[in-house]
Amino acid sequence: LRNPLAIIRSTVQNLDETLEPGESEARRTCRFVLEEIDRLTRVTSSIVRFARPLVPSRLRIGADELFERARALAERMVAARDVTLSARLPRSDAVLDADPDLVCQALLGLIDNAAHFSPPGAAIALALEFEADEIVLCVEDCGPGVPVELRDRLFEPFFTTREAGTGLGLAIVRQIAQAHGGRIVIGDRSGGGARFELRLPIAAGEELAA
Repeated sequence: LRNPLAIIRSTVQNLDETLEPGESEARRTCRFVLEEIDRLTRVTSSIVRFARPLVPSRLRIGADELFERARALAERMVAARDVTLSARLPRSDAVLDADPDLVCQALLGLIDNAAHFSPPGAAIALALEFEADEIVLCVEDCGPGVPVELRDRLFEPFFTTREAGTGLGLAIVRQIAQAHGGRIVIGDRSGGGARFELRLPIAAGEELAA
C-alpha cells in the first residue's frame, strides 16, 4: 500500500505545482488529497509497526535517566501544542532492563493522547513513582477522563474515541509495555481527568554500571 500511495502523492504534488495562481479551487483539492494521502500513510505505517514482532534491544539504564530522556522529548513535542508539561522526578538508583527507545515511544504515545483530550492551555503532568518492584511512569491530564467501561477497550487494535484516530496508538503502547514484562493501568486524576500509568519491573540483583 505504501508504494502506490507514494506514487499517487508524487503525482498530485506535481499537478499542484503546475496549477496557475488563479486555480484556487483545484489547488485546495490537491492539498486536501495530499493531506488524506499522508493520513493513510500514517495509518499504514502504524499497522506495519503493530504487526511486526516486537523485540526490545534491552539495556541496563537508570530509571531517572530514562525519565529525563522521555521528558526532554516530550517538552519538544508539546511545544507545538497548546498545552504545557510539568515533571516530577524523585531521585533514585532504581535500574531497568529495558529498550530506552521503545519505552520513550510508549510514554510519548501516552502524552500525545493526553494532549489530544486536554483543553487549551492545560498542563499535562509527567511523574516517576515507585511501587513495590515496579517503576511507574505516570501521565495525567485535565481532560474528561476515561469511563470505566471503556478502559479495557482503549487498548484494542482499531478501537478509538478520537476523531480521525487510527486506534493503534494505545495498542502499540500496551504492546511495548508487555514486551518488557510490564503493563498499562488507567485511573482517574485527582481533581478530574485521566491518569495513565506505564508500569515496568525494576531490574533486581545488579547495580547500574558506572
